[in-house]
Amino acid sequence: MADELSRRDQILNAAERLLHHYGFAKTTVADIAREANIGVGSVYLEFGTKDEIVAALSIRGHQAGLEAMAKMLAEEGEYYTRLRSALDARLRHYHGLAQSGVHSFDLVQCRCPAVGEIHRRFRAAEEELLAKFLKAAHRAKEFSVPDATVVARTLLWIFDGFMPPHIQGLSREDLWELIDTTENMLLDGLARRG
Repeated sequence: MADELSRRDQILNAAERLLHHYGFAKTTVADIAREANIGVGSVYLEFGTKDEIVAALSIRGHQAGLEAMAKMLAEEGEYYTRLRSALDARLRHYHGLAQSGVHSFDLVQCRCPAVGEIHRRFRAAEEELLAKFLKAAHRAKEFSVPDATVVARTLLWIFDGFMPPHIQGLSREDLWELIDTTENMLLDGLARRG
């Protein structure tokens, strides 16, 4: 069983390196097998298609982003600070992916049907996580959130504007200045007024 897991991880790691550099369209299963130093047949023992490999990598990338958000939301402290930290953690995670290679962000947002479905599933999980947190902040009288689901969806939609390709040409400093300003406006708007 350990051999199967290591072979699967070997394939995923090789595929991730190639896909980050060459993208989905230009990477073949044969390329992945060669990069992993295994036979093409061994790849097909683990994954039925290239789409399945990409889907597994997409799940891995999305799961890490969701876990980064959840960790910050679960911290002790003010809801305002925790929400800001969660949004920042999400952005840092996806920006880290984007820095891994020219096509690295494709693994969480590409035209591959499997990735599109995974993205929708994780977006729903992000919305649910944020909505639950916002409802708790509303009950604690720290935020005024009449419809937590709509606010969660809106926050995610706004912060998607700080993801590739929308941020091309911005320096890191300019990007984080825009993010900071946006967070201040949005979170100050959610905070209850005395």
